[in-house]
Amino acid sequence: MSRFFKYTLFSLIIIISVFAFLEGALRILDINPRVDNPFFLLVRVFEYPDYFKKDASLFWRLRPDIREGTEFLVEGTYRTNSLGLRGPEPLIDTASSQLRIACFGNSCTFGWRLEEPQSYPVRLEQSLSSEPRANNVTVFNCGVPGYSSFQGWKFMQEILLILKPQYVTICYGWNDHWAAGFDLEDKSQQSPPQWVLDIQNVASASYLYRATKYLLLSKSEKSREYTYNRQSPTYRVSLDDYRDNLRSMINYCLNQNIRPIILTAPIPDIEPGVDTPMEVYHMLYCQIGVFTAEEMNVPVVDAAAMFVEHPEFWDDPKKDFIHYNAKGAEFIAKELARVISKDQISQSR
Repeated sequence: MSRFFKYTLFSLIIIISVFAFLEGALRILDINPRVDNPFFLLVRVFEYPDYFKKDASLFWRLRPDIREGTEFLVEGTYRTNSLGLRGPEPLIDTASSQLRIACFGNSCTFGWRLEEPQSYPVRLEQSLSSEPRANNVTVFNCGVPGYSSFQGWKFMQEILLILKPQYVTICYGWNDHWAAGFDLEDKSQQSPPQWVLDIQNVASASYLYRATKYLLLSKSEKSREYTYNRQSPTYRVSLDDYRDNLRSMINYCLNQNIRPIILTAPIPDIEPGVDTPMEVYHMLYCQIGVFTAEEMNVPVVDAAAMFVEHPEFWDDPKKDFIHYNAKGAEFIAKELARVISKDQISQSR
C-alpha cells in the first residue's frame, strides 16, 4: 500500500469521523437552526424536512407515509398517506356507490393544531355518514399548510385524476394575500430543477446539512428580510389572479363532472370595534370567492360571514387569527354536509 494511499485513507477516515461526531452531537442536542421570517419564499414552514419536501412545480408538498409526525403542525401526532395527504390510505371504489369528496385548501383544511378527528374533512365524513340516506362516504383531506390558490390549482390537476371525487371543496385566500418575498408573486417564482431539489430533499435528513445551510443563509436573508414596499406590498397572489385561479378550478371540476363548492376562510374580530387592514383586505378575497361561485352558479359556504356571530370558534384571535378551533371546524363540516346533501337531492331530480 503506497504512502499516498495510506495518507488519503487516513484523511478520509478523519473527515468522516468528524462529520459523524458533529452529526451525532447535533442530533443529541437537537440543534436544528432555522432562519424564520414572514415572507414567501423565505418562510421556513416548507423547510421542515421531516414533514415537507421541495417540489419544482408546487414549491413544497407534504412528505408521504408519515406515521407519527409532530412538532409544529398539530398538538399531538398526525399521519400522511402514500399520496402525501393527511389521513389514512385512500380507499377509492368507483364501482360502488361510494361518495368521494376532496377538500382542497391550506393549513385550515389540513387542520392546523387539530388532531385528525377534529379536522373538518373528517367531521364532514362523519356528518354525511350519519345521515339516514347516506352511502359509503370517503372524504380526502387535500389541505397543505402554506398553499395559495396558485399551488392549489396545480395540485388539483395532479390529484383529482387519482381520487376521482364527485364533490370538491375549495378554500384558499390566507396565503394568497401574504407578502411575497423579494416582490415576486407565486406565478413569478422560479424553482431549481427537480433533480437539484431531490438532492436537497435527501441531504436534508442530515442535521449537519441543515445547520450549515441555515448558518450560510442567515446573514444574506436577514439583510433582505424587509426589502419590500410596506405601503403597497406585492402579495403572493393578486385579487385578479385569485379570481382566475378559482375560475380555473371550478371549470376543471365541472369539465370532469365534479361538483365544486367554494368555502370562504373566516377571520376573527382581531381588535374589537376596529376594522384592521388585515381584516379589510382578507374580506376582499372572501368576497371574490362568493362572487365567483355565484357567477359560475356553483354552491358556496360563506364561513367568513357565518363566523361573525361565533367568537367562540377562536381560542386566541390576537395570537392566531387564521386557524379556528375544533368547534369552528365542526361548524364548517356541518354546513358543508348540509350543502352537499341538498345538492345531491337537487341533482337527483
